[in-house]
Amino acid sequence: MTTEVNASVLGGTVLNAGPLGTDTTYGKLPPLNPDDLKLPPPPPSAADKVTHTADAISISEVWAEIKAKTREIILGSSVTGVLSAMRIVNLVMAGCMIGLAVGQIIQSDSAFSVMADALSVIYTIFFALILVGYELRTAYIDKLLRGSFGFMYSPWGRCLFLSMISIFPFGMCGVYGILVSLAGFSNAYFNYFVIMKHPSFTRGVPEYTPPEETPAAKSQTITEEDTTV
Repeated sequence: MTTEVNASVLGGTVLNAGPLGTDTTYGKLPPLNPDDLKLPPPPPSAADKVTHTADAISISEVWAEIKAKTREIILGSSVTGVLSAMRIVNLVMAGCMIGLAVGQIIQSDSAFSVMADALSVIYTIFFALILVGYELRTAYIDKLLRGSFGFMYSPWGRCLFLSMISIFPFGMCGVYGILVSLAGFSNAYFNYFVIMKHPSFTRGVPEYTPPEETPAAKSQTITEEDTTV
């Protein structure tokens, strides 16, 4: 009898030995997260830290890509767009050179420094005005330029002219003169490249004829003379 009582007491003690006693309620287990079954990532090794230089893009490849894209844009544009771009760039470069020459005179401290820079300033303004006249030429200016500066109408001549006038601003107004000079050399190559490589120029472009010498202008002039008589 004593043995049965002890067994019942022991069984009740074991059944009641839960974390919350007899009031414990057991519900459904939470859903299983598949990510919990994955193994943790291994620690980084020395091989993972090695950079593969063979797969990296070099500066030469980037430069080659830029040149290819630029060439595609220039050669794919119309002759009107290319000529407008060349004219705008040349006028901007001429304006920058004249501005640098004037700024060099203004920032001079003495008359001696003005005299020392006078030659480069005069040449810069003179050649910049020639470039402006070439881009905004009339019949008279065109005749004058063809007689005295005919080399500007050839690819090599224009490239050499633009390169030459880009040397003068190099020592003017500090870093601004250097930037204008570098931009001038780039513009010289741009003009040469367009004239030599663009399909419209390689096929041959009709020679420029001033407005006053066109047949329409001549007929209009004759009509005006007849009406005045």
